[in-house]
Amino acid sequence: MILATAASLLLVSSQAGEAVTAEYAEDSETWALEYPSLIGAFVDDYYSCLKSGNYIVGDGRGFADQYRGDIQRCAKQAVKLEQGANDRLSERGSTDEASPEQVAEIFETIRRIHVARGSDLDALIAAGLSNHRRYREEQETTVDAACVARVTELRNQREDFAATEGPKLEHIHDKDEYSDEDRLALMNYSTELLRLTRMMQFEMRRCPGSEIADNTAQDQVPNS
Repeated sequence: MILATAASLLLVSSQAGEAVTAEYAEDSETWALEYPSLIGAFVDDYYSCLKSGNYIVGDGRGFADQYRGDIQRCAKQAVKLEQGANDRLSERGSTDEASPEQVAEIFETIRRIHVARGSDLDALIAAGLSNHRRYREEQETTVDAACVARVTELRNQREDFAATEGPKLEHIHDKDEYSDEDRLALMNYSTELLRLTRMMQFEMRRCPGSEIADNTAQDQVPNS
């Protein structure tokens, strides 16, 4: 289940020759992006590159700024993939479906969506910490030991998963192009890390008096 506050890019598959529609939605804004299915692989590869970073939140560091850093990290890939998309359209005689200017706008929109997702995650974390501080100021809280144990267990699971599976994907990041198998591996890795993080957040809301909630903001968190 994807929460409205956990903004996402939803790629809707289509038959060859038709347009692909991508939507990004959150509470206050919806992005709509349409492009020929012919260049779908180039769009997917670029978005996968942007999402493949490792992020640390805390000490003044947030998702949005680090997501902007992804744009620079994937700059070379962006040039190559955008050119590849234009070449594919030209080879197939389909430039009427998307001009070079329109292809450039498609890639720019993906960048805007990526940074907006980072801002959304920053807002989610800030709201959680604010609620936690307000709760502690308003009343004395008895920490639910069972709840803290669940958070700790999920935290350990996430750290163990990242430490075990993360290094296995390092060779993928060095590639200029991702295969379908590479994209699936990156997606599965990110999805599992995000699932464990979300479960931790849900559990922390049940025991906001726990000191572990303060420490979690300093943890390494996955891209989403």
